Amino acid sequence: MKPTGSRSMKHFGLVIFVMVLGLMSSNLWALEKPFYGTGAVYELLNYGGWSFNLSSGTNESNLLHAGMNQFGAPGKKAEQNFYRTISSIRIGGGIKCEFYKDVNFEGDKLGPLGEGDYPDLRTNGWNDKIGSVKCYPAD
Repeated sequence: MKPTGSRSMKHFGLVIFVMVLGLMSSNLWALEKPFYGTGAVYELLNYGGWSFNLSSGTNESNLLHAGMNQFGAPGKKAEQNFYRTISSIRIGGGIKCEFYKDVNFEGDKLGPLGEGDYPDLRTNGWNDKIGSVKCYPAD
């Protein structure tokens, strides 16, 4: 006869395994390249934390209440303050984006940025300094 603790330990181990697998898959989704014509900004370095999707036609004059995704998970839309909280950017082919320090597309401008990965905005002095963004089709 097996002790009952053995069965519960196996169950506990399975639960932990499933939870870790779920966390890994949600973070791996965020690390994928954006689809053509899309991109995203992230609140943390290296594409972590809350994200806000970009596409051709994105015109967010005030990132204080931008729509967002948690960990890039599709379908979890809400409003989040992205005003001066962006630390990394990912842009797919087909679009270019301009980032401004102030609301209403005013102040210093970063860009236009085209297709590429920008994992650490500290390198160019733009970490936590973006107040508005607009994107349009690349030439």
